[in-house]
Amino acid sequence: NYSILKECFPYLAKRLLSDDSPRARGALRMLLYGTGNELDLSKFNEMTVGLESYTVSTSSAESSRGTSDEGRKMAAQQLAAVVLAEESNYVQTLLLRETAVALDTTIRDTLSSPLAFLRILPAPPVLSSPLGVLLAPLTL
Repeated sequence: NYSILKECFPYLAKRLLSDDSPRARGALRMLLYGTGNELDLSKFNEMTVGLESYTVSTSSAESSRGTSDEGRKMAAQQLAAVVLAEESNYVQTLLLRETAVALDTTIRDTLSSPLAFLRILPAPPVLSSPLGVLLAPLTL
Protein backbone atom coordinates (compact mmCIF):
# COMPACT_ATOMS: atom_id res chain seq x y z
CA ASN A 1 0.00 0.00 0.00
CA TYR A 2 2.27 2.77 -1.34
CA SER A 3 1.51 6.34 -0.49
CA ILE A 4 3.36 9.36 -1.86
CA LEU A 5 2.46 11.33 1.27
CA LYS A 6 3.95 8.60 3.46
CA GLU A 7 7.20 8.74 1.52
CA CYS A 8 7.30 12.54 1.53
CA PHE A 9 6.20 13.02 5.15
CA PRO A 10 9.70 13.07 6.67
CA TYR A 11 10.67 15.98 4.37
CA LEU A 12 7.31 17.63 4.94
CA ALA A 13 7.78 17.40 8.73
CA LYS A 14 11.19 19.04 8.52
CA ARG A 15 9.85 21.75 6.27
CA LEU A 16 6.79 22.50 8.42
CA LEU A 17 8.85 22.67 11.62
CA SER A 18 11.52 24.92 10.15
CA ASP A 19 9.57 27.17 7.72
CA ASP A 20 7.89 30.13 9.44
CA SER A 21 5.93 31.41 6.43
CA PRO A 22 2.17 31.97 6.81
CA ARG A 23 1.45 29.08 4.44
CA ALA A 24 3.64 26.67 6.43
CA ARG A 25 2.10 27.92 9.69
CA GLY A 26 -1.38 27.17 8.39
CA ALA A 27 -0.36 23.70 7.21
CA LEU A 28 1.36 22.91 10.52
CA ARG A 29 -1.66 24.08 12.50
CA MET A 30 -4.03 22.03 10.36
CA LEU A 31 -1.82 18.97 10.74
CA LEU A 32 -1.47 19.26 14.53
CA TYR A 33 -4.96 20.55 15.41
CA GLY A 34 -7.18 19.54 12.51
CA THR A 35 -10.30 21.68 12.48
CA GLY A 36 -10.50 21.92 16.29
CA ASN A 37 -8.57 23.68 19.01
CA GLU A 38 -7.07 20.65 20.72
CA LEU A 39 -3.56 19.42 19.95
CA ASP A 40 -3.46 15.91 18.52
CA LEU A 41 -0.47 14.40 20.33
CA SER A 42 -0.25 11.46 17.93
CA LYS A 43 0.21 13.90 15.03
CA PHE A 44 2.85 15.78 17.03
CA ASN A 45 4.65 12.49 17.62
CA GLU A 46 4.42 11.68 13.88
CA MET A 47 6.01 15.07 13.14
CA THR A 48 8.98 14.46 15.41
CA VAL A 49 9.43 10.91 14.09
CA GLY A 50 9.23 12.29 10.53
CA LEU A 51 11.88 14.91 11.29
CA GLU A 52 14.13 12.24 12.76
CA SER A 53 13.54 9.94 9.78
CA TYR A 54 14.41 12.69 7.30
CA THR A 55 17.51 13.71 9.20
CA VAL A 56 18.70 10.12 9.62
CA SER A 57 18.23 9.35 5.93
CA THR A 58 20.05 12.47 4.77
CA SER A 59 22.86 12.72 7.32
CA SER A 60 25.09 9.80 6.37
CA ALA A 61 25.06 6.30 4.94
CA GLU A 62 25.96 4.80 8.34
CA SER A 63 23.11 6.65 10.01
CA SER A 64 20.54 5.62 7.38
CA ARG A 65 21.55 1.96 7.82
CA GLY A 66 21.14 2.25 11.58
CA THR A 67 24.82 1.76 12.40
CA SER A 68 25.24 5.31 13.70
CA ASP A 69 23.08 7.62 15.79
CA GLU A 70 24.42 10.72 14.06
CA GLY A 71 21.08 11.37 12.36
CA ARG A 72 19.15 11.13 15.61
CA LYS A 73 21.51 13.61 17.26
CA MET A 74 21.19 15.97 14.31
CA ALA A 75 17.37 15.75 14.48
CA ALA A 76 17.46 16.61 18.19
CA GLN A 77 19.75 19.55 17.44
CA GLN A 78 17.46 20.79 14.67
CA LEU A 79 14.39 20.56 16.88
CA ALA A 80 16.22 22.31 19.73
CA ALA A 81 17.33 25.05 17.32
CA VAL A 82 13.71 25.70 16.35
CA VAL A 83 12.36 25.58 19.90
CA LEU A 84 15.18 27.65 21.43
CA ALA A 85 15.65 30.16 18.58
CA GLU A 86 16.16 33.76 19.64
CA GLU A 87 13.67 35.02 17.08
CA SER A 88 10.10 34.04 17.79
CA ASN A 89 8.63 31.36 15.54
CA TYR A 90 5.34 29.53 15.18
CA VAL A 91 6.53 26.34 16.90
CA GLN A 92 7.46 28.39 19.98
CA THR A 93 4.04 30.05 19.88
CA LEU A 94 2.31 26.65 19.76
CA LEU A 95 4.43 25.33 22.63
CA LEU A 96 3.70 28.38 24.78
CA ARG A 97 -0.01 28.08 24.05
CA GLU A 98 -0.10 24.40 24.97
CA THR A 99 1.93 25.02 28.13
CA ALA A 100 -0.48 27.77 29.18
CA VAL A 101 -3.49 25.51 28.52
CA ALA A 102 -1.97 22.67 30.56
CA LEU A 103 -1.04 25.00 33.43
CA ASP A 104 -4.49 26.61 33.42
CA THR A 105 -6.19 23.22 33.52
CA THR A 106 -3.99 22.02 36.37
CA ILE A 107 -4.59 25.13 38.46
CA ARG A 108 -8.34 25.09 37.83
CA ASP A 109 -8.55 21.40 38.77
CA THR A 110 -6.61 22.04 41.96
CA LEU A 111 -8.64 25.06 43.00
CA SER A 112 -12.02 23.59 42.11
CA SER A 113 -11.55 20.49 44.22
CA PRO A 114 -13.64 20.79 47.41
CA LEU A 115 -10.82 19.36 49.51
CA ALA A 116 -7.95 21.18 47.78
CA PHE A 117 -7.17 23.30 50.83
CA LEU A 118 -6.61 20.13 52.90
CA ARG A 119 -3.71 19.09 50.66
CA ILE A 120 -1.61 22.03 51.80
CA LEU A 121 -2.23 21.57 55.52
CA PRO A 122 0.44 19.70 57.50
CA ALA A 123 -0.41 16.17 58.59
CA PRO A 124 -1.51 15.83 62.22
CA PRO A 125 0.99 14.20 64.59
CA VAL A 126 0.59 10.50 65.20
CA LEU A 127 -0.27 9.88 68.85
CA SER A 128 0.38 6.38 70.06
CA SER A 129 -0.70 6.44 73.70
CA PRO A 130 -3.82 7.64 75.54
CA LEU A 131 -1.63 9.96 77.64
CA GLY A 132 -0.22 11.48 74.44
CA VAL A 133 -3.76 12.27 73.26
CA LEU A 134 -4.49 14.10 76.53
CA LEU A 135 -1.21 16.05 76.52
CA ALA A 136 -1.21 16.93 72.79
CA PRO A 137 -3.15 20.19 73.24
CA LEU A 138 -0.60 21.29 75.87
CA THR A 139 2.53 20.80 73.71
CA LEU A 140 3.82 23.22 71.12
